[in-house]
Amino acid sequence: MYEEQGPDDMKSEYPSCIEECFPNSLQGSYFKRELSNARADKRIGLPLPFDPSRPVNTFWDIGMDDENCIWFHQTDGVRHRLIDFHRNSGEGLPHHVQVIKER
Repeated sequence: MYEEQGPDDMKSEYPSCIEECFPNSLQGSYFKRELSNARADKRIGLPLPFDPSRPVNTFWDIGMDDENCIWFHQTDGVRHRLIDFHRNSGEGLPHHVQVIKER
């Protein structure tokens, strides 16, 4: 029945205890099934290797009284891969430049 119902509906349709009868609403959870399937197929959630033959892009969330975050991205023209992530707080630009040079 789990394969037929899937992880989202199994507990509400075939509960094993009273709490499973009333699961949280999935309203507003965009792409939940797609992401659950991708995790089950091992298409996401696994570490990806750095390819030294390809350039690395960085995307920044510059924190204002919170954390600074840097995502490291590579593409082969078809697939997009987030290969690394760094975050911290209380450091200036010289620290972030050093992080990028080290990685």
